[in-house]
Amino acid sequence: MYNNQASFLDISIATIISITAIENTLSLPEKILVSKIIATNEFTSFIDAAKKYCSFIESHEAETPRHFILQSQNHLLSLYNLGNCMILMEEKSDQKIEVKLDELEFQRSLHFIADRLWDYRYYWYVFDPTAKKKDAGIVYGDLYEDLGAIYKYLKQTLLLYGMKSSEAKQNAVWDFKWNFDAHWSGHCANAICAIHYFLQKSR
Repeated sequence: MYNNQASFLDISIATIISITAIENTLSLPEKILVSKIIATNEFTSFIDAAKKYCSFIESHEAETPRHFILQSQNHLLSLYNLGNCMILMEEKSDQKIEVKLDELEFQRSLHFIADRLWDYRYYWYVFDPTAKKKDAGIVYGDLYEDLGAIYKYLKQTLLLYGMKSSEAKQNAVWDFKWNFDAHWSGHCANAICAIHYFLQKSR
């Protein structure tokens, strides 16, 4: 019990120090917005879910293809729900900060995804279910592409968020929400749906 309390206090103090460091170098409107977002339960829960998803992909531990897609779906459901709840900042920092993944580790993770998917990979989906019938195109989907893209966006932004500079953290806070809305929320939704049908057929 004591160790859990000490760990919680360490995390809380680290969060306070991180927020204070950011606030000292930002303008007043940015101070308020960044510190408020970082302190929300939605943001901290999203960070936790993102780390768990990346660790899941990097661990290479799923025993069977069915177990892998079931675990993947559980992670994706959390990420999609929390991504929708996050607040989008008005703008990023003026400073451009590049983050590069370890290419060898990234390729290993992609290989693991492809290997574990086995026959649970390709599927069909309607590109825009809300479009008129003549405009609703049927598209070929790939869980390998979905899971890999989500992993890459999250991993890059987690690395950015882990940097010490306030500009890096500001950009990461913006990227988490922007990338979700503009890039990988569709991958996430399509993968969740496809996995649902794969699991139903394999019962």
